Amino acid sequence: MSTRLTLTIPKLLYRTLLISLAVVSTWSITVAPLKVSAQEEPPEQCDERVLKDLQVAMINCSGESAPKPCTTGGPAAGGGTLDYAGNPILTQAQTEAIAQNQAVYQEAAKQVDIPWQMIAVIHLQETGLKLVNPGNGQGIYQFVNGNGGPYPAGPVNDAEFLRQTVLAAQFIKGKANANYPPNRTLTAAGSTPDAVKDTFYSYNGRAPQYAQQAASKGFDPNTQGFEGSPYVMTKADAARDPAANPTSWGQIKRDFGPLEYPANSTYGAFVIYGALAGISGTCGAAGAGTFVWPEAHSTTISSCFGERNDPLNPGRISNHPGLDIVGGAGTPILAAAGGTVTNAGPVSGYGNNFVAIKHNNGFGTSYGHMESMSVRVGDIVTPGQQIGTEGTQGGSTGSHLHFNVFPDEYKGSDGPNVDPLQNGLTIPPGVTNPNNCN
Repeated sequence: MSTRLTLTIPKLLYRTLLISLAVVSTWSITVAPLKVSAQEEPPEQCDERVLKDLQVAMINCSGESAPKPCTTGGPAAGGGTLDYAGNPILTQAQTEAIAQNQAVYQEAAKQVDIPWQMIAVIHLQETGLKLVNPGNGQGIYQFVNGNGGPYPAGPVNDAEFLRQTVLAAQFIKGKANANYPPNRTLTAAGSTPDAVKDTFYSYNGRAPQYAQQAASKGFDPNTQGFEGSPYVMTKADAARDPAANPTSWGQIKRDFGPLEYPANSTYGAFVIYGALAGISGTCGAAGAGTFVWPEAHSTTISSCFGERNDPLNPGRISNHPGLDIVGGAGTPILAAAGGTVTNAGPVSGYGNNFVAIKHNNGFGTSYGHMESMSVRVGDIVTPGQQIGTEGTQGGSTGSHLHFNVFPDEYKGSDGPNVDPLQNGLTIPPGVTNPNNCN
């Protein structure tokens, strides 16, 4: 008598194996050994698969990963991170489709060294994540010049999907050459938010009308034109949401036409990218903003917001009005969101290079103990822009960043302050949190 063994292969790994077999003569792909089981895998009835496949940290208002495995509801119930107003950026169906295709995006991105999420965004924007060539002959990524064609209408198989995705990755990489000079380095590990935004701007044609629209929102039209592009930034904040500002956020809707109002309501490419890459994260019900992690490298949170043992006065309990983040002396300090620099100089307790920024999302942030600063009062900064380097100036026992969040803007060292992790700052993967700050 023989025993029948059933092997169960998860969908995402199954697709990876099929693609690898289909294109092995063209590309060299290494596939990790598949895990097999003698019993059937239970049906998926929750968001656990989506969270694991996407490998994106989805954070709720208490700072915990949300939703927890096999639960429903919470910020990710709609499929992804929330926008500035607390609405899901991605639907659950979109999140699942991206997870199904992720192995393909990653393989193509690896070949040219770009973030795989950029390819997923273009796929979503151009053909809604469909694996079907439209009837216009431009393929699933809509190559207007027919690059790599012909593209006969109809479904594409896995090998053709990968072929087109590699072409898309190469096209995206090439577009970075048209970016503003500081943003022309586009790599998977080293791309700044501005480089990603700028590349999406180049992909969409760099219309000068959008640079002027950026200027109307307080950005530099000569270096930050992407901030005025609806294709890139729609719904990044209230000022660029056509529902909130139907007469001041426009879009070119006809070839060589003028700005027309309101802009289309589709999320901007960078907003979607931020959701996939873990940049976005907000608790809209609390009116919070969306913040970029303010240190450039993997870091440790050495002290939470709230009461703590005072490191400068042993044995005394004191209130700590922000987060202490350690990345190492000289680590680049980044603006947590776009806005205007309101303070740049000495402040008692925080050293000579204290910086405060008033943001467009209704909050202000400050950065203390820095060794150096690279902005001045009145400068307009973008999310992720370097504003200084980590140091130990002022009342400090070692190199770190003291990061504060304020309602509206910084009004003095006495606050009022709010907990950054309860108001739009999320802890990204790779950051150590020994004190369980949340």
